[in-house]
Amino acid sequence: MPTIHEPTTRALAIAEGLVRTGRATASEQEESYIRLPGAKGGYYWVTYSGDRLLRGSELLYAEDLQPGFLEAMERAGAGP
Repeated sequence: MPTIHEPTTRALAIAEGLVRTGRATASEQEESYIRLPGAKGGYYWVTYSGDRLLRGSELLYAEDLQPGFLEAMERAGAGP
């Protein structure tokens, strides 16, 4: 799989959905992830491709969240 150097539209929508729903605060880009501080601690990481959403205190130990949650955040972030 080729390396993606910028977040895709899907990845940006997922990050925006996390912010709009109050689950996370402003995002920052880190390597090939968008990192968002969680409202209740820890971080969310969205891959630049938008195909994975992880949660944890450190990326190394972060766990994948369910695909349904990822899709819900994408919908929340894509709307007006």
